[in-house]
Amino acid sequence: AGVQAKAKTGKSDGTELLFSDIKGHWAKENIERAVGLGFVTGYEDGKFRPQGQVTRAEFAAMLARALKLDGEGGGTAGFTDSGHIPQWAASFISQAASAGILEGYEDGSFR
Repeated sequence: AGVQAKAKTGKSDGTELLFSDIKGHWAKENIERAVGLGFVTGYEDGKFRPQGQVTRAEFAAMLARALKLDGEGGGTAGFTDSGHIPQWAASFISQAASAGILEGYEDGSFR
């Protein structure tokens, strides 16, 4: 699910998390908890897209946030397709790769 933008909160203490597309969804409480823990966010349009497919870049961001990885790591330049890695995800991918949690494909790409 989405990881690109900050979650919207309804109350000043952040206890009511609002996404226009999770009302009534079976995972609503889990989504809100994951957002509260800081490893997932949502999209800039106010949606979470709970039925959407998670990209490798989004997965790397969730892992890096959940494990509280820090630092820039070795960068994404080591991947043959580094020019296609979204800028918002580059540091997360680098952190996860440097920690040995994920790696590229045999051809050197991240995809």
